[in-house]
Order: sequence, then structure tokens, then C-alpha cells
Amino acid sequence: MEHPAYEVATQVRADEDSIDETLTQMAELQQKLVQARATMNISVTTGHAAFEQLAAALQSRIAAGGS
Repeated sequence: MEHPAYEVATQVRADEDSIDETLTQMAELQQKLVQARATMNISVTTGHAAFEQLAAALQSRIAAGGS
């Protein structure tokens, strides 16, 4: 019984690490979007769709971590 429980715990931890890494990369992407928008003088409304897509992906990833 201990061995299967250990395997499950190990997999859960690996999944949590993957989620953390993905969230970090998404935060970096958001920062790059902000920087690109500022550098290229893109209006908030023009660049908003990219932020909405990133936010939706972020919410999905967070939800995956909670299940």
C-alpha cells in the first residue's frame, strides 16, 4: 500500500511543479506583452485581446491545479 501511495504522491508533486512552471512562464509572457505594447505604442484596446486570451489560459491552468 505504501508504494502505490508514494507513486501517486510523486506524480502529484510533479504535476504541481509543472503547474508552477507554467504559471511562471505565463507571468513572464504577460510582462513581455506589457513591454511590447508600451514599446510599440499599442493602445490598450488593441492589445486587450491578447491579455484576455492569456487570462483565460491562466484561469484554466489554475483550475487544473485545483482538481
